[in-house]
Amino acid sequence: MPRRRRTQTDSNLFSIDFDYIETVLQEANAQIVSKAENILDEGSVFQGPITSNNEAEQLKTLVTNIRSQMREVSRARLSDGRPFSEAAKVIKEWFGKTEDRLKALDNRLSDILSDYTARLASEAEAVRQRNAERERIAIEGTQVPEAPPRRPVGITLQGDPVVSVAMPTSQPSFEEDFEEEPEPEMPDVNLEWRVKNYSVDKLDITLLMPYLSDFAIKTALSNHLKENGPNLLEGVEYEQVVAKNL
Repeated sequence: MPRRRRTQTDSNLFSIDFDYIETVLQEANAQIVSKAENILDEGSVFQGPITSNNEAEQLKTLVTNIRSQMREVSRARLSDGRPFSEAAKVIKEWFGKTEDRLKALDNRLSDILSDYTARLASEAEAVRQRNAERERIAIEGTQVPEAPPRRPVGITLQGDPVVSVAMPTSQPSFEEDFEEEPEPEMPDVNLEWRVKNYSVDKLDITLLMPYLSDFAIKTALSNHLKENGPNLLEGVEYEQVVAKNL
């Protein structure tokens, strides 16, 4: 009896015998696999470089056969895998009906919550700025006398002061003059920034280059090559390869 291979992601509803599937695939596609193996063996003898047009024609024929076999294997894979892909599609659509409704509700309610929280955050920042400005004005309005007045406690017969003491003066109180405006109480909600939209015409692509993937850059370069031809962009190395359609 074939061994059943299960993974942690297996469903509790369905149990699939992967070894049995591989056995069936091997039996049903034995001819395709055998033909592919023959082409692989035939192609392994070519090491290059070639030195004549005759060798070039032979190699072209082999490459054509390889690509034809690749298409045949791909068609068999899609055909044999269709029942599973169709089953996966049914499962995805079935769960998707609920997931889509939950996602739509999530988006709508999250927008309401984020609008409220962002508005309070903006109000809190405005309060902090007003408090900072009021604090600055209060500090600037606090004046300290250069020297406190002095009062004599003894005089000579001629009326000259013998001893004098500094009299205490009332100092302006910064704490009494300044009272902070309370900030609005924030809800316990984390906000994060995201890209809502963009205008290609206004973007400075050079600032985004460190964040572009190799795939995105190569796709853009390939599209530029198709429309403009090679050797037009500095920093790009071009090469000629065998076309897909020989």
